[in-house]
Parts: sequence; structure tokens; C-alpha cells
Amino acid sequence: MTALEQYIAGWRLQDTATILSALTPNCVIIESFGSVYCGHEKVSQWIKDAMNDAIEFCDYMRVLVGNNKEKAL
Repeated sequence: MTALEQYIAGWRLQDTATILSALTPNCVIIESFGSVYCGHEKVSQWIKDAMNDAIEFCDYMRVLVGNNKEKAL
């Protein structure tokens, strides 16, 4: 598995350790709107926050669309 595949798998599994294992300790993540996160500690917090936001967004979509995952996705 490549580092990119591992990174993507970590997000799909919502597994911070898997995501971080694909990144070097001094990594830099730059979001499309400009926020920058340097190193595993900051990136780990960003991942945690992003996963919480994604869960809230998915719950919101279920309310809008219903529990039919095919429609929600």
C-alpha cells in the first residue's frame, strides 16, 4: 500500500493513527482555503476536528435525506 492509499484508508476508517503513519513527523497539511497544520501534533488535532465536523455533517444529511444511505451519498 502506498502512503497515499494508507492516508485515504485512514480517513475512510476514521483512524488517526493510520493517517499519521502515512505522514512524516514534520509534515505540513495545507487546506484548500489556506489553513496550515505543521507536525503530527497539529495535524492530529486537525484530523480530530475534521472527523467531528464530518460526523455532524453526515448526521445533518441523514436528517435532510433520511436514513437511505444510497440517497445520502
